[in-house]
Amino acid sequence: MSQSPTFVLVHGALFTSQGWFLLESQLQNVGQSVVTVDLPGRASDGINPKEIDLNTAVSKLCQVIQSVSGPVILVGHSQGGAVITQALEKCAQNVKSLVYVAAVVPLSGETAFDALDPKHDVNFAKCVTPEPESRLFRLNRKGPLESSFLADVRPLDSDLADSAVAGMVSEPMGIGTTPLRYDEERFAKIPKYYVETIQDQVVSIETQRKYQARTAFTKVYSLESSHSPFLSRPKELATILLEVLSINASAQKSEEKTQSKNPNIKIVTQYFESLKTGNMELLASLLDDGIIWHQPGNGKLSGTYNGKQAVFGLFGKFMEISKGSFRIDSVKNIMANGDLVTATLHFSANKSGSSISMDGVDLMRIENTKIKEVFLFSSDQEAEDKFWE
Repeated sequence: MSQSPTFVLVHGALFTSQGWFLLESQLQNVGQSVVTVDLPGRASDGINPKEIDLNTAVSKLCQVIQSVSGPVILVGHSQGGAVITQALEKCAQNVKSLVYVAAVVPLSGETAFDALDPKHDVNFAKCVTPEPESRLFRLNRKGPLESSFLADVRPLDSDLADSAVAGMVSEPMGIGTTPLRYDEERFAKIPKYYVETIQDQVVSIETQRKYQARTAFTKVYSLESSHSPFLSRPKELATILLEVLSINASAQKSEEKTQSKNPNIKIVTQYFESLKTGNMELLASLLDDGIIWHQPGNGKLSGTYNGKQAVFGLFGKFMEISKGSFRIDSVKNIMANGDLVTATLHFSANKSGSSISMDGVDLMRIENTKIKEVFLFSSDQEAEDKFWE
């Protein structure tokens, strides 16, 4: 039975992880695993705002994701939408879905705020004082914080509104002003959901629907709420997230049903899982002792490798040359025809002065429940050869 994903909740600008407490409780009450994260520059972490940018935030999020056992669903609020989007470049392995709550959805090359409407989305600027020298959006407590971010909270609970405003913090500039750079094909393939907030006074409904028009979402949900539905509509938001979880589970069952029709698909699925998680014991159990590995191209590492020892030696070279950064980012389709199994995937690696990020196809021959032969194909073989020099 597949493990249910953990919800990882990523706050927006001027907020901390404390803002999620009502939603977190709603989800935990029905047995769901939830993890929240404080992005750099808050929770008294002592990090200088000058040292914080989008990549710093993504690194923190990925540390949290990697500490979770099993799959995750990322939920990003407001500016957090940029963070969960960029995270796919660094730690996509266990991410099953992205959920955007009143969130920005930047295209690759845009910053978090580039697509905001200068006519409708003006209240954030009224709530902060930019300090370029210190790289900080200083919280303006005389600004319209409550009416902009929490307009529908006070009628429900005045104490909650007071504590929410009191808990707002200044925001490092770099998270929202760093352009995103991500693989658009990978982003297009991951299931995405949008929760729009009709009464929003920070990211207007007009802007939210612009995001929806230019990005394909599996489903869009609507809430009659302000910018912070996790405070004013936590039960409704939890219901939406549970539906996302159900959709995710249905897709997983469909995938498992496909695997059950051809057990060789399961073997290859386990192979990629072992690579993603670094489970060398599992990997070794899947490979035939006499495996034949065809490394493509005309580069330093190209050629045929015979036997487990030679193949593991090749893997070691991948990690040595890439300083440990080589990874399978995503496996898109696994298909079988008898003892032959093919997988389309995306892989990447970095080293001083160069990087690769490309699609590939692996063709494997299964014999007696073991991977006996592997043929690899890369979308840019010349670039890959050059990288491994």
